Amino acid sequence: TPVFERIGVETFTPQDMDAITSHILNSEELIGQPYEKWNLVKLIKGKLLEGGVPTRGEFDLLERVFGKDLTDAIAKKSTLGRKVWENTVGALNLPRAIKSKGDLSYGLRQTILAGLSEPQTWLKRFAQSAKAFVSQADFDAKMLVIKSNPDYNFVRELGLEFLETGAKPAARKAEEFMTKFTKWIPGLKQSERAAVLMSNGTRFDIAYKYVRMYRDLVSDEYFRQFFQVLNAMTGRGTLGRRLNAIAPALNIALFSPRFQVGLIQSAIMPIMYYKNPMVRKLALKAWMNFIGL
Repeated sequence: TPVFERIGVETFTPQDMDAITSHILNSEELIGQPYEKWNLVKLIKGKLLEGGVPTRGEFDLLERVFGKDLTDAIAKKSTLGRKVWENTVGALNLPRAIKSKGDLSYGLRQTILAGLSEPQTWLKRFAQSAKAFVSQADFDAKMLVIKSNPDYNFVRELGLEFLETGAKPAARKAEEFMTKFTKWIPGLKQSERAAVLMSNGTRFDIAYKYVRMYRDLVSDEYFRQFFQVLNAMTGRGTLGRRLNAIAPALNIALFSPRFQVGLIQSAIMPIMYYKNPMVRKLALKAWMNFIGL
């Protein structure tokens, strides 16, 4: 059932629809991500034209390709129930976020396992996260370097996770900051910047190092396995597709559920993927450094 006035495909000429499709398929934001491109085409030709409201993940995809003005306009059409739900979840997650205000220890908790494997990378990003806490410009510059890397789309398409700041879909935010109210609490958005750069930077730097070493030696499936393990070792264990989508609600009752699951998966996945040389190397280095502490 439409939740706002339908636009209808008849509003657009075939040339208009072809232009929209072409814009999506040629979007630099989705280079190397054919699945996301066709999902967005289906979203626009189906749900949006019929008056449906996108999911949180679909909002994120729309914003990446068409910009925030479009997603803001669509969000204003959201049903009252959805707005109440999102505000309630955000409010209930706020006390935990406030406890993280001014806290730079995110890396000590969420990324420590990966840090044991690559301590120099971890220490470098920990220092940078302190600078990001102080400066939005420094945070933006460091994130731009990551997103401009030629292998960024490759690792993202194969499952490496990247967190977002601000009022992005809460499921893409660091678990300590799963509320849309971070920008209104002094000191909170600064802590979120530091956490996101620490998480994204550590994960990407390690991924990039292994891509350079193994790109011509192993299959994409091996990289998918490796990125699953790396996600888990940096506090982004997977709860499964459906539970990942409601992680903000789970975060109210459970302390950082993806982090907790990630600890378990960090131990189990290297056994599951023991044939993968990248997984073996990452896990072995982490355990050797742990024993040496």
